[in-house]
Amino acid sequence: MKNADFNTKLNSRFESIRGVVLDVLSQLFKQEFTISQALVGSGKPISDIQNEAFPKVILQFNSNTTASITHIWTLPADLVLNLYAWMIDMEPDAAVSDEHLEGLKEGVDQVIGQIRAVLDGEGVSLEVADIQLSQAESIDALDLSAFVDDGAASIYTVEVAGQTFSVNQYLFTDVAALSEAADNTAMSDDDIDKMLNGEDLDARVNIEDELGGDVDVQDVQFGAFGDNAGSEANGQPRNISMLLDVDLEVLVELGRKTMLIKDVLKLGKGSVVELDKAAGEPLGIFVNGRKLAEGEVVVVDDHFGIRITQLAGQAERIKSLG
Repeated sequence: MKNADFNTKLNSRFESIRGVVLDVLSQLFKQEFTISQALVGSGKPISDIQNEAFPKVILQFNSNTTASITHIWTLPADLVLNLYAWMIDMEPDAAVSDEHLEGLKEGVDQVIGQIRAVLDGEGVSLEVADIQLSQAESIDALDLSAFVDDGAASIYTVEVAGQTFSVNQYLFTDVAALSEAADNTAMSDDDIDKMLNGEDLDARVNIEDELGGDVDVQDVQFGAFGDNAGSEANGQPRNISMLLDVDLEVLVELGRKTMLIKDVLKLGKGSVVELDKAAGEPLGIFVNGRKLAEGEVVVVDDHFGIRITQLAGQAERIKSLG
C-alpha cells in the first residue's frame, strides 16, 4: 500500500463519519460546525509537523488496532478557549490552562465514544488509548524520536460561530510494513480496510488447509417451499419451543433528559431532574432495545409494575425477539 492509497482510505473513513462528528460537536458545544478536510504533506508526518507555527495545543492518542496508528492533532489556542467556553456556557478566557485541557479531554472522550458506537454498528472495532492534551510552545516540546516518519497529514478547516480555525492532524504508522503485509498475504482492498479498522484477519480459514487435499464441492440441494414449510402438521411453528427459555432484557423508559456537563456536576441529594414526558403519558416498554409496547405504572403489593395499554405492530414485536 502506497502513501497515496493510505491517504485515500483515510479520507474515505472521514467522509463516512463526518455526520456523526458534526452531530456530537453540535450537541456538546451548542454550535453549528462545518468541517472540510484536505490531505496534504509528503507522507512524512515528522517532516510536516516541523513546519508548523507554534505555540499550539496538542491532542495525542493511539488507535490500538491491527494497524497501530499514533494520532497527533495541533489545535490553535483560541479554538480551545472557545470550545471550553461554549461547553460551560461562559465567555472565553484569555489563556489556556490545565482546567481547559481537562474539560476539553471530556469532550474528546464523548466524540470518540460516539464514533466508536457508530463503527461498532458497522462491525468495525475501534480501540483508542492514551489520550493526552498538552500545550506546546515549540516543536521541541514533542518527543517524536520513537515514531517512524511514515503516515499521513491532514488539514481540517473548522467553521463555527462566524469564525474559521485550522486544525492539523498527523498520523504515524509504518505504511511500508502494511504494504509488505498486503503483498505477502495477497490481501484485497477490503482486507486492507479491515486491517486499518482493527478487524481480525486471522479468523479467515482456508478449507483446503483445514481438511487437507482436494475438497469435493457440490451444489446444495434445497427442498421445495410449500404452504406448510417450517410448520408441524398442526400448523404450529416448528421448534419454536427451543426459544421459549431464552432470556430477554425488558426495559421501561420513564423519560429522557439531555444535560450539560456543568449541570450534571451540580446535581446532589434532593435534586430534581425534569424528564421529557408529561405526567400520565404512556411509558415505553423495550425488549432487547426495541420498542414492544406502551403502558402505565401500577403498584403490585410493594413493587412497581406496568400495565400494557398498547402493543407495537406484529413486525416490530417479532424484531424485539432478536
